[in-house]
Amino acid sequence: MILCPWVSYLIAEGLKLSGIVSILTNGVFLSYYATPNISPAAKKVLQLCYETVAVSAEQIVFLFLGIGLFAFNHPYK
Repeated sequence: MILCPWVSYLIAEGLKLSGIVSILTNGVFLSYYATPNISPAAKKVLQLCYETVAVSAEQIVFLFLGIGLFAFNHPYK
């Protein structure tokens, strides 16, 4: 469930197709077919993993934005 969207993205990029559309389509199919077939405990673990990855990625983006504000020479002062 965690590696499937990543592999789908890699295949789409390798074939020069849209990786974002591939991940979205994969998410729809996973929620329709795979989610009903896993246990409630596994659903909670997957939800925690997805939330952790999402928050971590968001923090990295904001960290890079903050560093970029002071790291580059701006033409105006």
